[in-house]
Order: sequence, then C-alpha cells, then structure tokens
Amino acid sequence: MAPERAHGDEPRPPVDLWSLGATLYAAVEGRPPFDAGDSMATLLAVVSEHPAPVLRAGPLDPVLRGLLTKDPAQRTDAATARAQLTRVAAGRTPAPAAPPPPPPAPGPVPGNAPERIEVADLLALASASRSLLGSVARDARDQARHLADHRRERKAAPRPRRRRFKRRWVVVPVAVTGLLLLLAVVGAVVAVGALLG
Repeated sequence: MAPERAHGDEPRPPVDLWSLGATLYAAVEGRPPFDAGDSMATLLAVVSEHPAPVLRAGPLDPVLRGLLTKDPAQRTDAATARAQLTRVAAGRTPAPAAPPPPPPAPGPVPGNAPERIEVADLLALASASRSLLGSVARDARDQARHLADHRRERKAAPRPRRRRFKRRWVVVPVAVTGLLLLLAVVGAVVAVGALLG
C-alpha cells in the first residue's frame, strides 16, 4: 500500500507506480521492501522508513528507488518508468558493481533455486496486483471507519443510571422508626403518669 493511501488519500496513478515498484522489488530481491513482521508495523514502515537496501537489483536499483519514493509528486512517472524498464530489458544500462552475494544458508534445500521473471510478466503481475491492493486498502479503510463509528456511537449513547446503594435509604427509615418508638415510649410514660397521678 502506497504511503498516500495509508494516509487516506484517494487513489491516483502514482499509487499504481508505487505498487509496481514494490512488486518489482519483491520479485528481484526475494523479500518485500517494507517487511516489519506484522501488518501495523509494516504499514508504519511504509509511511516513515526507507525500503530495505537492494542487494540483487543491479540496473533496476534507480528504477526501484524512483518508484518507491514516498512523495507521489516526486515519484517516477509512468513514461519515465517505462523508458527505464525498456533500457534495462534491452541491456543498455550498465549494471553497477554488485556487492558480494550473501553467504548461502546452511544446508541448501534442493530445487529452491531463484528464478528470473520476465519484465512483461512483472508488469502484468503489477497491474493485476492493483485490484488486490485496492480491495485491501478499501477493506482497511472500511474497517477503520466502522471502528470509529462504533466508538462515536458508544460515546453518544446515554449511559444507563446505575443503581447504587445509598446510605440514606437505610439511615432515614431507621431514624424515623427510632423517633416513632421514642414518641411511643414517651407517650406511654405520660399516660401511665397521668393514671397514677
């Protein structure tokens, strides 16, 4: 998901160019450009961090950097990306000095050798990923709206009054009963005194 989509902006052509760059990066490097473990950390990395350094991109390095530029206004446009990819496919762009390959993993798994993917296949894959990424972004936006609406509804709903035990519900009846008993005793004493006296 492009950084501007993570900020909630409407999809524009630079979003597709970002998706193309992320897809090319993953195909060439064998890993996503912003993999941070879980989805929220990855989304935060997309918005605030640079992509992981390229190791195998060779002449695609400037293309990937241009397509994965965070500011959509400065991102490589479609015509420039097409021209750059055409030059790379024709072999006209000299490959920069490649860093030494990473050490092989202990005990390589047979049949797990990397495969090269044709540029046309990558372009087709990138355009196909557009609808998938769009639906993921729409689902995330809808989920966020649903949660925000749910929170607003909970805040707006009047809270039911809780019945709490109040001391006056016990003290007042006990005091009134005590006063009535006192009056009854005083009245009885007065009545007995009047009879005897």
